[in-house]
Amino acid sequence: MNFQEAETFLCNEKTQCSKPGLERVNELLERLSFPGKTLSVIHVVGTNGKGSTSSMLTSCLVAAGYSVGTFQSPRLTGVLDYVRVNGQKPSKEAFAKACEVVANAAETMSDYPTEFELVTVVALVLFEQAGCQFAVLEAGMGGSKDATNLPYPSLMTVVTHIAKDHTEYLGTTEKAILIEKMGIAKRGEHLILGPNSATVKKHCQSICKENGLIYHHSCRRIVKQAYLEHLALKGEYQKDNLATVLAGVNQLREMGYDISEEAFVNGLAGTSLPFRFMIEEEYPDLIFDGGHNPDCAKVLVDSLLARDPNRKYVIITGVMRDKEYAVMYDMLDRISDGYITLTAPNKRALTAEEIKQYLVKYGKNIQVSKSIADAAKIALKARENGANILCTGSLYFMADLYYELTGKRA
Repeated sequence: MNFQEAETFLCNEKTQCSKPGLERVNELLERLSFPGKTLSVIHVVGTNGKGSTSSMLTSCLVAAGYSVGTFQSPRLTGVLDYVRVNGQKPSKEAFAKACEVVANAAETMSDYPTEFELVTVVALVLFEQAGCQFAVLEAGMGGSKDATNLPYPSLMTVVTHIAKDHTEYLGTTEKAILIEKMGIAKRGEHLILGPNSATVKKHCQSICKENGLIYHHSCRRIVKQAYLEHLALKGEYQKDNLATVLAGVNQLREMGYDISEEAFVNGLAGTSLPFRFMIEEEYPDLIFDGGHNPDCAKVLVDSLLARDPNRKYVIITGVMRDKEYAVMYDMLDRISDGYITLTAPNKRALTAEEIKQYLVKYGKNIQVSKSIADAAKIALKARENGANILCTGSLYFMADLYYELTGKRA
């Protein structure tokens, strides 16, 4: 199987759907003798902060000399985005080799797996083939029903910030969402809770006690200023993610893993994750942040106000129609100097015109783009006239918009 065939295997009419249940992924894992069972798995779940937390944990472990496979979603530019080995995308040949193993096992399944289910198993096979010691698995939307919910215990489960999102699947309260997210952890596992509300913390402690989980909480107070100065990821909200990572690393140290202070600091400095409060020195007036729910919008606005309380932005935005975009835009309008709307490349997306009809109430200038390239053209003209540009609302258009605005690939 070559790489093109691997892409077709993962992305075709049979796989482009969402189906509940763990039956398919568990059958596939069983057919392959449970790949990943020998890896030290760190599972990262939560509403926001999963990507940053997973990336920091990976970078710190790699800096400490461990071989680490990382699984993250969603994919932004292609199927290789799902996986990293020691922080780097695998070769197309290595990825295709892992896909071939999974394809041979899946071909006779009566209930064929989805793309996310298939690529979860591909990642585990790839990590074994690469000789990884750790696997950092970022859950998708959920927890107990997520394809990454392996039928064997993880070394540790990390729960990042809990907020309302995907409420039609996960529940409408913080407690319901937390229960679903924590459903991924197995009895006897260590569970790290990142900074959250007092209510979430109370519920988490109770759920841990009921389910035989070993509870640990993070604390912003243990984050040294020196750590923040070395942290490559920007944004005020990264302080909470850093506190979560530090709590996780401290527990790994308690377990006997050798992660020196130097390795931890070097890991923070070497962490990269595109489109999370992304500002390049070359483009200081151009910010990318793929925030896609009210909690994301709040911490984005807080970070922008901390950076400069008086600066306004022309906001390029596209959003999914199943998000709480009304609350998001109420928050974002505080720092808005106008809007450029676009239709994100996803069947769940609001059209650029629909977004305009909602934004009209704010009384700001709104320009409706015909495409991502057109949105970039409008924004570049605004920059020539002195505007600062903020790109936000969804991760799905970020990579293409970044290329159109900068001429570079992230």
